[in-house]
Amino acid sequence: MKIAGALALTAIAALAACTSYPGVSVVQNYQTGFYSGSEYAFDAHKGEMPVAVTGSAFGLDPNQLADVTVRNMQGSDFSPHANFTAVPGTNTSRIYHYVMMWNGPEDVTAAQLCANPRLAQPSAPAASAGGEVVLRAGLCRYDKATNGVTASAANVTGPGDVKFRNVIEAAMLELTRPNQQDFFDRDKDSSDSNAIH
Repeated sequence: MKIAGALALTAIAALAACTSYPGVSVVQNYQTGFYSGSEYAFDAHKGEMPVAVTGSAFGLDPNQLADVTVRNMQGSDFSPHANFTAVPGTNTSRIYHYVMMWNGPEDVTAAQLCANPRLAQPSAPAASAGGEVVLRAGLCRYDKATNGVTASAANVTGPGDVKFRNVIEAAMLELTRPNQQDFFDRDKDSSDSNAIH
């Protein structure tokens, strides 16, 4: 058990140190065995993939924040790329969706956001120009988190700053990285759902 814990911490530390985006830190803080790249691609083929955006950044209103977040998500996941929308409809995908929380409470997890995507609505504008932005992001399968990451960057001047997009891209790549979890076992025992593979 101690060895498994040490390996998990090592994996998280290694992930935090190996982002290809200068000035962006990424930590994987949640991973289960409930993600399949092939199932994700099949679901994405059905229609746009829903994204619930919560929290606050740069004083943007919720619609503006959702719009700029979703625009920057396009093409950021591993191929084949899904198309994303903040406005789910009859033709959106049925299995997978995303939760993206900006500068929200530190104790809110991807698992909680997948279960209740509107959990962290902003109470006041946060992250003024030049401040740090923190994105807690989750890839959800129905109402369960498959993966969760925290990505952050300092000295971000606004939603047009390349570092803002880089935070989103880095999070998306880690959420959909195929060599971490390219399997899905429909009979998988949920007792090991917190294991890092």
